[in-house]
Amino acid sequence: MKFFISSARWFAGLIMAVFIIACLPVITRAVETDPPKVTVSKLLASPDKYNLSSIIISGEVIGQPLLRSNGAWFHLLDDERTAIGIWADKSTVESLKYFGRYGIKGDRVILQGIFYNAHPDHGGDTCIELETILGHEPGYEESKEPVAQEKWFIAVLLGMICLILWAIDRKINKKDHD
Repeated sequence: MKFFISSARWFAGLIMAVFIIACLPVITRAVETDPPKVTVSKLLASPDKYNLSSIIISGEVIGQPLLRSNGAWFHLLDDERTAIGIWADKSTVESLKYFGRYGIKGDRVILQGIFYNAHPDHGGDTCIELETILGHEPGYEESKEPVAQEKWFIAVLLGMICLILWAIDRKINKKDHD
């Protein structure tokens, strides 16, 4: 009787071990890790490492969007001040309000996308194909400080001095030619 109970436990343990091993792939898929957070410099320094990988990148939207029939391009300037092209759906790009340039701070975004060292559909360009926007902080127009009154006075005074010197030069050169 002891042999039967002992072998029944052993058999139950064996079935449990087989069940755990069979479920291991499902368990590991459930605990997937997030894509790595990278900078443009990191991508360009190791393009083969990240090629066709899902990545997370953050920065300021700059320039102007280039709308196409099947999507749109825009540029992302990361925190290290390096830019990369982003390919996205038109609707996603149209949801961005401010594109950075002089006098305008562009929307800050956190993007998840697929990095392509040489995208086959876009002429071999290095770019990121946007999957989703994880975070979005709207940009704004920077305040333009008016020119101080003293600076206007100096500019006008220097302009008048230049005109006077030009008139004197013309008079002197006119006498030389007569």
